[in-house]
Amino acid sequence: MHKNGLLFGIYSDAGTQTCGGFPGSLDYEDTDAQTFVDWDVDYLKYANCNEQGRPEQERYKLTKITDEAKALILNKDIISVNQDPLGLSVCQVYYKTDNKSSFDIWTGPLNDGYVAILFNRGIEPISITLDFKEHCHLNGSIEVYDLVKQQPYGDYTNKYVHILNKFDFYISY
Repeated sequence: MHKNGLLFGIYSDAGTQTCGGFPGSLDYEDTDAQTFVDWDVDYLKYANCNEQGRPEQERYKLTKITDEAKALILNKDIISVNQDPLGLSVCQVYYKTDNKSSFDIWTGPLNDGYVAILFNRGIEPISITLDFKEHCHLNGSIEVYDLVKQQPYGDYTNKYVHILNKFDFYISY
């Protein structure tokens, strides 16, 4: 699948069954996570149907979360994008897949702006160019704001270039 430039996505659930009635991951989270890694899954959609009323702390093992992951999950800027009133999803607008420099660009409109996600799936650092017109349908000077670091990067005209380490991502608003 990957050699043909296709990505592999899978759907699971934190409960006993998915929203569609198929087996969920409850009590098999570690086994399922390792299986997804073994299968080289690129994307996971994880729902919350049929959770059996278990407390979140127990379901998600939040006591083992790193400070970096916790900061990302609680990041108010990222949450505001996720909860944007326009309610539209981001779409993959560009991808490149080869042995060393595989990456994706995802973009989408917001109620008061636009969001772009750059994701390096490769094994080496890479420079990724976000072309405002081609990838976002925007023209002119755009203010770039790093949602993860919660800081502005300034105004850029026509494009923005960002260097990402292996298996790293960047979210801009």
